[in-house]
Order: sequence, then C-alpha cells, then structure tokens
Amino acid sequence: MSLRTKFPTTEEKREITKKLFEKHKPILKSLGITDPLYIPKMNYYYQPLNCRVVGFFDSELSVGKDIYVEFVDRFHSPEDSQRRLYHWKYDPNYPMSLEQDTSDKRFVKYLVPVTEFRLIEESIVELPWKDDVKEPTLPKKEEKKTVENSLNDLPLSEMTVRDLFAILHRKPISQKPWLNDLINDLNK
Repeated sequence: MSLRTKFPTTEEKREITKKLFEKHKPILKSLGITDPLYIPKMNYYYQPLNCRVVGFFDSELSVGKDIYVEFVDRFHSPEDSQRRLYHWKYDPNYPMSLEQDTSDKRFVKYLVPVTEFRLIEESIVELPWKDDVKEPTLPKKEEKKTVENSLNDLPLSEMTVRDLFAILHRKPISQKPWLNDLINDLNK
C-alpha cells in the first residue's frame, strides 16, 4: 500500500477493500467460509468504555453475518505489518448488547470492543480438520491471543496525563488495564 495524505473517496475505499481482501481470500476459503463479510476497519480508544473499539454502522450489522476485519488507519492503509485477520461472531441482539456512539447526529455506530474479536491464525489453513469443523479450536486459555496484545503500539496521541504519570512513577493508576499490567510486571 502506498502512503496516503488525503482521505480516500467511497470508490477508492471499495477498490482498496478488494485489494486488501485478496490476501485473506485463501485463508477464508480453506476454512469453508463462503461469501464472507470482510470490512477493513479502524480501531480506536473509546473513553466511556475504557477500551479500544471498532465502530460498525447498522447497515453493516443488519446483514446478519459474522464479520471479518483487518485493522486499517483512517486512510484505509493496513495498520498491522503482518496484515492479521480477525473474526467477530454476529450477535442478533446487537442493538441491545452493543454500546452506541451517537456523537455524529447523521448516523449511529455500534461499538464492538476489540477484545471481542478472535484472531484467525494463518496456520490453521493447513490443519486437517478444516473441512470437518467450522470453528477452529482455540488455544488453551492462558495462551489465547487477544486483539489487545497483538496490536502494534498505540498512537502517542491517545496517551493521557494519567498514563504518563503512571509510566514515569511506575504506579498502576492508568485507566488502561493493559498499561497497569505492564507497570505491575516491571515492578515485580
């Protein structure tokens, strides 16, 4: 992908999405997933939930399908150099179970915490059970990969004064649990 300096148009986003999807097509096909709903999305920190989220429009969720996501930036360029693919299992009760962001009066976004996404390992493509089982077996709980610990570093622009204080004084007082965990590990 090339470095962009202006936001892509709707048509450019469609073309970029097609190109991004090409990498994931073989993986999804090998898992027996036909006609997947693939949507490259930006994830961001949402203060009221105190976590990173992905916003979906009602038109995306009302399709009624599981969603496959690759994280991109606001210019629709991949954020992750490994171009990992994530899966969110469709929840038919999403209007009641997901937080709504109504900050833009033109539309409502439903917010899915990134911790609800499951990383799809590329290695599962070669496993012999891929035709027998629709859902791959997850690793043991302590080895389970989460989106939070597989993302690249967060942008510095999302650091708060509290985060800075926590880092400088090695005090686990941040509103970000993962940062407190890092500080606690350093203090051991």
